[in-house]
Parts: sequence; structure tokens; C-alpha cells
Amino acid sequence: MKPIYIKAMLRHWSPLVILATLLFSTAVNATVKQGLEWAQQGEWWEAEPYFLAEANKGDPEAMFWLAKTHMRMGGEKIFGLGYLMLQSAELGYPWAMMELVDGPETYCSFFRLPCDDEWYDKAIEKW
Repeated sequence: MKPIYIKAMLRHWSPLVILATLLFSTAVNATVKQGLEWAQQGEWWEAEPYFLAEANKGDPEAMFWLAKTHMRMGGEKIFGLGYLMLQSAELGYPWAMMELVDGPETYCSFFRLPCDDEWYDKAIEKW
């Protein structure tokens, strides 16, 4: 193809690509927000698919809320909780980091999370 044709194609396709990118990024945020709306109502089974979809894509906020959702759902769901919380913290989500600080209000020993007081300092830096 000649350079003139490529420039013409780019001129026409650029707005569509930008629009698709904006819509996709809004959809990702909407998915976590939709999950949070269900979670705030105590509807953990309804919230789980929203968090799971984004957690599988590597979203640390979704991983944190998926771990919290699994904690509320109970059953075999709690066995993956520690891994999700640790992964979320390692990806920089400060709320997950706070869950990994050992103390009376945390789930460290029960869920066998790798708790350390250094997570507190890391969380404060992120905020």
C-alpha cells in the first residue's frame, strides 16, 4: 500500500480506536463497581463473577474484593483467599497490604497469610 492510503486509513480509524479504548476502560471499572454494588448489599454470590473476571485480568482491586467475597461465602472458597490477598498486595493495592499486617483485627494466622509489619509501611506509602 502507498503511504497516502495508510495515512487516510489511519485518519478514519483513529477516532474509532480511541472510542473503543475509552469504552473498554470504562467497562473494566464498571465491572468492579458492579461487583461492589452487589457486595455492599451482602449479595456475595452475585458479586463474585464481576470480581473474578477482573481478577483474572490482573486487577489488584478486584483480587482484594474477590478474596473478601470468598471470605464471606465460606466453604471451599476460602482456600484460595491467602493467595489472592498476597497477589493483590504484591501488585500494590494498599487495602490488601493492610490485611497482611499481623494484629488482632486481621485474618493472618487463620488464613495462613504471609503477615509482616513491613506491609503497613508499604501501604502508607501507597496512600
